[in-house]
Amino acid sequence: MREHATFVGSVLVGDPDGPRPGIAPQCSLTFIVAMHEYEDFDTRLAYVRALEAAYETGAPIVHSAIALPSQSGRVDPMVAKAAQRLRDAGVLLISPSGNDHGTSWTFPAIAEYCLAVGNVDDLGNPVDSTNSGDLFEGHGVMANGTRILGALPGGGTGRQRGTSLAAPHVTGVAALLMSVLRERGMGVDPMTVGRAIIASATPCTKNPERCIGGVMNPVGALEMLLEGTTPEPLEPKSLRVWPLVEDGPGLPPNSPVRFEAPDYPDEGSAMVGGPPRPEPDTSSIVEQSTAPAGNQSAASLLPRTPKMAFALGRIGFDIVDDTRRSLLTEAIQDADISGVPEDPAVLAALMDRRPSIAQEVTWLVLREGSPLYAVAATGPSANEVLASFAAGVGEQVSGAIAEMSFPGVVTGEMVTLSSDELVPVLRMTGIRGLYGWRRSDQLARLPLPPAGREQLERMLALIDDGEPNDGTHSHVRAINYLVTNPAQLAWSAGVASSEGFSFDTLSVQRSTLNRPYSDCWDIDLIFKDPDRPSRARLLHRHSVDVGDALPVSIGSPRTWRLS
Repeated sequence: MREHATFVGSVLVGDPDGPRPGIAPQCSLTFIVAMHEYEDFDTRLAYVRALEAAYETGAPIVHSAIALPSQSGRVDPMVAKAAQRLRDAGVLLISPSGNDHGTSWTFPAIAEYCLAVGNVDDLGNPVDSTNSGDLFEGHGVMANGTRILGALPGGGTGRQRGTSLAAPHVTGVAALLMSVLRERGMGVDPMTVGRAIIASATPCTKNPERCIGGVMNPVGALEMLLEGTTPEPLEPKSLRVWPLVEDGPGLPPNSPVRFEAPDYPDEGSAMVGGPPRPEPDTSSIVEQSTAPAGNQSAASLLPRTPKMAFALGRIGFDIVDDTRRSLLTEAIQDADISGVPEDPAVLAALMDRRPSIAQEVTWLVLREGSPLYAVAATGPSANEVLASFAAGVGEQVSGAIAEMSFPGVVTGEMVTLSSDELVPVLRMTGIRGLYGWRRSDQLARLPLPPAGREQLERMLALIDDGEPNDGTHSHVRAINYLVTNPAQLAWSAGVASSEGFSFDTLSVQRSTLNRPYSDCWDIDLIFKDPDRPSRARLLHRHSVDVGDALPVSIGSPRTWRLS
C-alpha cells in the first residue's frame, strides 16, 4: 500500500526538479489512507471513512485508487451513499476500472458520476487486462498506464503499469484544466471539466470493444472548456455525455472476457485498481536507483510489490560468507564426516545429524540450475520450513525426489549471494504446498492403462517443455499447481484414451467461475481422434483458484464435445 500510494502520488504531483516531475507538480495533494495491509481490516468501512474525509477537505477533485470489485454491478449502500455525497457537492471523482480482464465491475468506476479510466499501451492499444463494459460507457476514458515512471518509497524510481497508473494521468490533467480555468477567472465546475475530458477524447480505433470511451486528449478538453462547448450531461449530477447503444460495445454484468494466457504478467486483483507491476526499463532515461550493486539475474526483475508465487524447481543453497563456511566446516569435522560444506551430499549428511544447522545457509529455489529465489522462512512454522529444506536436500541427493513446488510471497526484497548475484526473496510461512516428487513415481502410482499413461506423459512433457517461469503470473501458478499432483490430468488421460482420443493441445483462460477476491483459471485439454479427423473433439476443463499462496482445484473436471 505504501509503495502504491507513493508511486501514484509521484505521477500526480511528483518533484518538479526530479526525474518524476508529475502531471500537475504545482497542485496540492492530500493523501487519505483507505486500505491497510492487515487481514482483519474492514476495507469497506475504511473506504467509507476515506470518502468522508475526502469530502471534508473540500477538494474539487478526488482520486480513488481503491476499486472495489462487484460482479453484479451492485455496491454496498453505505459505500454508495458516501460516494454520492461527493457527487452532490459537485466533486469530480476519478477511479481506475481495474485489471480483471473484464471479469468484474469495480466501484466507484461504474458510477455515472465517476470518471472511469482504462489502460492503453504506448501504441494506443487497449491492454487486455483492462476491465471494460456497458457500466463504464459514457463516463469513461482511456489513458496510458504502461511503462509509467514513478517514485519508490525511500528514494529511487521504477516503472509500473495498470489502470491504477492510467487513472492518475487523467486526474492530473483534470487538475491542470481546473488551474487554467481559475487563472482565467472562469467559474467552471469540476464535473464540467470531467465531461470535457470524456467528450473530447480521441475515438479508440484499435479494438474499440475493449475501450471505455476514447483516448484522453488534454488539448481538446482545454479547447472545449475555453470555447464553452462542453456537452451537458444526459442526467443531472452525471458525467455521461452520450446514450448507450442497445447492441454497442462492452459487456453485460457477469460476462467474462475470454482470452488466451497473456504474454505479459497479469496485473492482479481489482482491489486497488489492480496492484501495478514494475517493468524493466529499456529506455535511455537515466534514473535514480536504490538497488545494491551486483550482477542482476533475470529473476531480479520480479515485482518490488508483494506478489504470490507457486514456483517449481529444486532446492539449492548458498554459503554467503567465510564465517558461516568456517562454522559449517567445523560442524562437519565434529560429526566425523568427510567433505566440504559446498557438497550437497555432505551438507545433507550433516543436517541429518544436526537439523538446526539449516539456519546457517541461505536456501535457494533453483530453476534450470540457476537461483530463482532466496527463501526466507518466517512465522511460527519457520523451523518446519527449514527442516523440510534440510530433508529435501538429502532426498535430492538420494534421488528420492527430482522436483519440488514452493508456495510463498515474493516480497520485493533482494539478497546478494556469495557470487555477488542479486536474487529476490521468497517468503514462506508454512510447509503446506511444499511438495517433492519424481515423475516416474507419480506415473507408477496412477491406475492407468498403457494408452492413458502415454497421454498423460504427453501432457506433462508439453508443460515441462514450456518456457521457464518464476511462478508469479496467475495462469502459470494454475498450471504449476495442477502438475504437482497429476491425478486430475490422469483422469482426463484415462477417459480420453478409452474413447479413442489422443491429446492435442492445452490452453489457459480466465475462468467464468471467478468471484470477487478470487483468481480462477481454466486449463483446457483438447483431445482429437487421430483416426477420424471429422469426429468431434473432446474438451476437458480443469479449474484452479490461485487467489491464495496455495492454489486449490475448483470442483471436478468438466467435459464436452467440440464440433
